[in-house]
Amino acid sequence: MNKLLFLLSFLITTPAFSQQRIKANQADVESVDAIITALYDVISGPAGQERDWDRLRSLFTREARLMNVYQNQDGLTGMLTMTVEDYIKRVERPFQEKGFFERELSRQTDQ
Repeated sequence: MNKLLFLLSFLITTPAFSQQRIKANQADVESVDAIITALYDVISGPAGQERDWDRLRSLFTREARLMNVYQNQDGLTGMLTMTVEDYIKRVERPFQEKGFFERELSRQTDQ
């Protein structure tokens, strides 16, 4: 449930189609589905695998914020808001040490 809430809040942030710090691969940003696929490709991988953080950066505007919705030990819902750089700093080491694979439960894209 927490992963789903994180993903949903991740997706409502602003994917970049203009004013990017790093030029995106056109195939990565040609549709909402392509952006999500590129996101999963960057963040998922086994322990020891280097992530392409520049590719992740290219998917978002400078002002984008990532929101992690979670439930604490007392059962209360909280939200952590991060810049893309904050997210990278937060997950880089654990992803490198333990690995991480995002698993999509479902997707419906309406445009």
